Amino acid sequence: MTTRYLAHAVLHEGRTYRNSIVHIEDGKVIITPFAGETQSTIFVPGLIAVCAESRTTDADRRSMHYKVQNAPLVESAIRRVSEYIKSAGLSVHDDDRPVLVMLPRK
Repeated sequence: MTTRYLAHAVLHEGRTYRNSIVHIEDGKVIITPFAGETQSTIFVPGLIAVCAESRTTDADRRSMHYKVQNAPLVESAIRRVSEYIKSAGLSVHDDDRPVLVMLPRK
């Protein structure tokens, strides 16, 4: 059974999906709007960033986590992490294997 994650926002390919469920199945990222409780879904109170696994380092994870923790509002966190993903080149492209980076807020 695939584990799904529900978050306040999912960041993927330059877009923000609010209150959505995300999981990876056969190397594909699947994002659906939250419509009700779904079996095997874990709630992440914050953001989930979909990044290219091969280019996402521990330093990137720490930097994104810091941006989320120190943002005054969820909207600020979304903007800061989106800009970081773009500037660091962490977006998923056709040949990349995606990874979900959990970024919970306090």
